Amino acid sequence: SDGSSGINAEYGGKYQHSIVFQHIPWFLQTPDEPKVYYNFPQPLRENMLAKFSAAGVSKIFCGHYHRNAGGWYNDKLEVIVTSALGYSRDWIGTGSGWCR
Repeated sequence: SDGSSGINAEYGGKYQHSIVFQHIPWFLQTPDEPKVYYNFPQPLRENMLAKFSAAGVSKIFCGHYHRNAGGWYNDKLEVIVTSALGYSRDWIGTGSGWCR
């Protein structure tokens, strides 16, 4: 299947949500941002986000960045970048090991 019918349809429509967990985020703030160490390059990024969205995925949870970030792709798909548990680079030098 090309995913156009949605992941949920592929599995009999019995799921309320379709989400993805992965390490590297597709983007940190916006889908059209430049390529950096922490995200995927274009056109792979646009291609995969379009496929996830067409498949009915509503959330993609990622790490890798060691800070909290994220944004939306086409108002349907949210990319949520979470900091590591117990250590956030936003807090370097504060003596705290907790994430904001």
